[in-house]
Amino acid sequence: MNVEGRGSANFIKDNVLITAAHNYYRHDYGKEADDIYVLPAVSPSQEPFGKIKVKEVRYLKEFRNLNSKDAREYDLALLILEEPIGAKLGTLGLPTSQKNLTGITVTITGYPSYNFKVHQMYTDKKQVLSDDGMFLDYQVDTLEGSSGSTVYDASHRVVGVHTLGDGANQINSAVKLNERNLPFIYSVLKGYSLEGWKKINGSWYHYRQHDKQTGWQEINDTWYYLDSSGKMLTDWQKVNGKWYYLNSNGAMVTGSQTIDGKVYNFASSGEWI
Repeated sequence: MNVEGRGSANFIKDNVLITAAHNYYRHDYGKEADDIYVLPAVSPSQEPFGKIKVKEVRYLKEFRNLNSKDAREYDLALLILEEPIGAKLGTLGLPTSQKNLTGITVTITGYPSYNFKVHQMYTDKKQVLSDDGMFLDYQVDTLEGSSGSTVYDASHRVVGVHTLGDGANQINSAVKLNERNLPFIYSVLKGYSLEGWKKINGSWYHYRQHDKQTGWQEINDTWYYLDSSGKMLTDWQKVNGKWYYLNSNGAMVTGSQTIDGKVYNFASSGEWI
């Protein structure tokens, strides 16, 4: 049987997205999807990053081993990409506490499939009606296709993954990120940590232990300047009121340099003098 499905996902690291496990493994079919693709920031008129095949999917074994009802509390998965596309789009953080979230306002952004062939992003926000430690209930508007959307708070930290809609009672639910699944998430992130230089859509970024670097960075005895998005800059740059020149490889120059036929002098710390 050849069945195609769709869902939603959000970046939590530049090369890792979080989604619902049932977007990948379906109990009613008893098998995993043969392939899974993501279309980052897709809209009805464009696919800015194309269709990207997921390198690997990781999910909790309990989701597969238990029956579909008992597996609900384990219904989340991580999608690993070969390239850190999230550097161009931004990422959501993870929760820093396990407090009860009843009453806080949360947001869901995803791709509900009111028309399977139309990829339109929607966002809605409402208050959490209940939090039992495993699930969050709310009345945020969702449809099939919203499964896997993150539920995030005002600090843009993921507090849950949307997995279920109950149209009859107009209550939707998410698996809460808690002490049971957060260690799994962190272990996967550690195993797929980004290191060193990465080229993304023609721009260079530098990572240390999965964190994208910004500002002045000394790398292999050479200074580089990375803007607030992490992108390596070249050419003339004014930083804190001083001018610097970064060559075509991004390296900060010092001493006497001929640039576009003119001679310039730079201090040992890089500023033009």
